[in-house]
Amino acid sequence: MKHQRKVVWKEGMFVAPQHFQQTERYITQYIQKYVDLTSSGKSFGVSVLENESNYLKLGKFSVVRCSGVFQDGTLFDCSRELIIEIPENTMNKTVFLALPLSIEGENEYGERELLKRYVVAEHNLFDSSDAEQSGIKASLAEPNVRLLLEGEDTNGLVLIPIARVLERRDDGEVVLDKGSFLHVYNMEPLHCSRID
Repeated sequence: MKHQRKVVWKEGMFVAPQHFQQTERYITQYIQKYVDLTSSGKSFGVSVLENESNYLKLGKFSVVRCSGVFQDGTLFDCSRELIIEIPENTMNKTVFLALPLSIEGENEYGERELLKRYVVAEHNLFDSSDAEQSGIKASLAEPNVRLLLEGEDTNGLVLIPIARVLERRDDGEVVLDKGSFLHVYNMEPLHCSRID
């Protein structure tokens, strides 16, 4: 949803009412979501986790949708599929949701492949105070959440453990520890299989 993406402010950009309206929507939903997620008494974790269990048979772990809050207070709501290949002979490894940390003086915006903190995409925004005005193109950003397997480089990342791989069998199937979801508050199956 566009409401969950923040405006990317750049020097020299044309500023329109839509930029401020989007910022207000983003801040409002951010506060509401943060209060909802932390009202359970937990300061970080995953509130929604949906996965596609068919990938486990192919040697992969997949998350179709997830939302929650990282330990640094960053909210995320990721509705794009995240897939990680589980290497052969993997045993007793944790799968993490990962997000680049905010580091003062570094550019936080870019493309998904660049491993920046936020991924930028162009969106059409309409003026909510003027129905007759056409929309404008605006750069909006969302947290660049990805999956990471224990043993990979975690420097500069904030992590939430979401699953434990017991093993990858000789036939390629990944076996998960069903009791390892300590930082997952709620798992929803919707259109895919639930981790159970």
